[in-house]
Amino acid sequence: MPRETTQRELADRVGVTAGTIGDRLQRIERRVMTAYANDHATAPTGTDRGGSG
Repeated sequence: MPRETTQRELADRVGVTAGTIGDRLQRIERRVMTAYANDHATAPTGTDRGGSG
């Protein structure tokens, strides 16, 4: 999916530096991926999570 805006444009719009936007996006990405990994790590070993029955 192509980006609709740049970090610089977003930073200008909210009144912070592009570096701050980059840091915040990395933190958000880390939280999302950690939550995803934790959610999917709760299945017992050897369980098929594909849902094919």
